[in-house]
Amino acid sequence: MNRSEAYIADEKLTYLLHDESKNGLFVLLGYDDHNVEDLRRGLLVIVRTQPLAERIATEHGTKYIILGYIDTPSYGLFHLRTVWFIRHGETAPRFVTAVPQRS
Repeated sequence: MNRSEAYIADEKLTYLLHDESKNGLFVLLGYDDHNVEDLRRGLLVIVRTQPLAERIATEHGTKYIILGYIDTPSYGLFHLRTVWFIRHGETAPRFVTAVPQRS
């Protein structure tokens, strides 16, 4: 996995901030439309620096689970489980989602 090529589509960040299924988690952590780039940077730090927790092969590619802490504006360090995916024939991991990591 070429972690230096990891990327996050803008619509994924919008999803994290505005989707009701996330119960406003990232807004509670202090993120909004004005500091969304801080959220992007924090998630990219996780994929680029933390060890791989799990690798799952699928018919479309490989899913990667990476656990790490993000330094949030309102909460301080918060433990996340991030999901990244590389389609067959591609090299760059794309961000899928992030959820709280339960200890």
